[in-house]
Amino acid sequence: MDGTYLLLVIFILHCVLFFLDLIFKSCCHLPYIYFMQGTGLEVSFLRLQWHTTALNRVFQQMSNWRPQMLAVWFSVGVIVSLLLMPVAAFLVLRGLFGQGPHKEGSPDQPSGLVLEPVVPGVNLPLSQVGNYMAALAIGGVLHEFGHALAAGREGVSVLGCRAHLILVVPVAAVEISTQRLNSLATWRRLRILCAGVWHNVVLSLLALLILYALSHSHLYRLDEGVAVTKVDPNSGVAGPAGLSYGDHITGVNYCTVHDKSSFRSCLHRIAKQPQIDFCVPSSILKEKRDIDKSCCSPDLSNHLCFLSENDSRWCLRARDVVEASKQKTSDSLCQAGLVSVRPQIGEAAVNGTRLVVIQRSNSQRPPVLFLGTPAELYQTVEISNWVPSVPYLSPHCPEMLYNCFSYLAALSAGLALLNLLPCYGFDGQHIFQALSEAALAWCGVRSASVASTVSAGFTAVGTSCLLAWLFSAFWKIIPA
Repeated sequence: MDGTYLLLVIFILHCVLFFLDLIFKSCCHLPYIYFMQGTGLEVSFLRLQWHTTALNRVFQQMSNWRPQMLAVWFSVGVIVSLLLMPVAAFLVLRGLFGQGPHKEGSPDQPSGLVLEPVVPGVNLPLSQVGNYMAALAIGGVLHEFGHALAAGREGVSVLGCRAHLILVVPVAAVEISTQRLNSLATWRRLRILCAGVWHNVVLSLLALLILYALSHSHLYRLDEGVAVTKVDPNSGVAGPAGLSYGDHITGVNYCTVHDKSSFRSCLHRIAKQPQIDFCVPSSILKEKRDIDKSCCSPDLSNHLCFLSENDSRWCLRARDVVEASKQKTSDSLCQAGLVSVRPQIGEAAVNGTRLVVIQRSNSQRPPVLFLGTPAELYQTVEISNWVPSVPYLSPHCPEMLYNCFSYLAALSAGLALLNLLPCYGFDGQHIFQALSEAALAWCGVRSASVASTVSAGFTAVGTSCLLAWLFSAFWKIIPA
């Protein structure tokens, strides 16, 4: 809900800024008009725009550094981009006519590489909106930086830079001389047009490399349990005898925990199955209560009523039962010499209340006993897959870094593939036009109008396929 409130606040701020902008401009408030013109700011409905020419000289100076190396760099980018163009088209057609994104819970889940639109609150957790927007901003800025750097290298002037904030989506753009761009030879022109995609590809590969280094670091262990990063103070597992920051959870009710997914699966299994039995030595059964009386007095807060195989009730200290238990089973079968006892929770069991034993790796710290619903345990305890190998290392930092670089890798790759499609407003439109002109010229057709007609036709088809894919994808991922 915090993410929903944040989006609502941003929406209200956009509306307030748009309303104030209308008032100041309608009243010809000169200080405001001069300020907006001097800073390059512009306000429209649900969009903020900033324009500057201050970076033009910077781009020109950077493009003069090692020009031969930059030429090779962007030539490699052209080759990689041309190889990825059919891949991008295949993924869109695959999503449109074949396998694509599915609604959550669908029996036919997509496998392999797919393109999928992101909808906050549907297939993007609202808690990850910040990481998503940061990754989108970084990918967009480096994309446009590639165009500007390549343009300066090929002698095409950079006229200015623009940054847009459309609600919460950041968008960057550079303005270059179109006339000078179209006068270049095909290969030099492609260096500029493919530079943004190439930078996105490189950024995605770097992010994947960092993810690989993180997952193979000896400072943290994966698939060996989960680490606690936060416990709600009002949770039933909070307190001196409960879970604390950094605890290494290895099992729940003797269901082995490897990661977040298995932790969730174990809790789901506990909620669906009856309360487990504990097999304890008969010597632990010390005090028996009559069947028609209260099993445990209210002053015995750390005791629970246990029901044995012959329906006798015993008031026992819960921790003594757990620590003395030799074999745990759900079908009341114990080894010879052991007695099966089950916590008698009463009517609370109907609401899902269970006695949950949370095992921790540190043998010096006893297991945590939790009497409540597995849903409460899942909602009030935040965990990380990254278990520190060295004491005092934070389990939260690698989790945060892994999420950030995961979004950066996925979004940069998505931006690269989408921009290669021959659609209106995308780099693919201009790349395909340059390729069409070169192909027709090689065939002896040097008419610019014919090349424009061919390019416009393919661009119309590509745009139609993209819009159809987006409609189909949103229809599949948005719940009814």
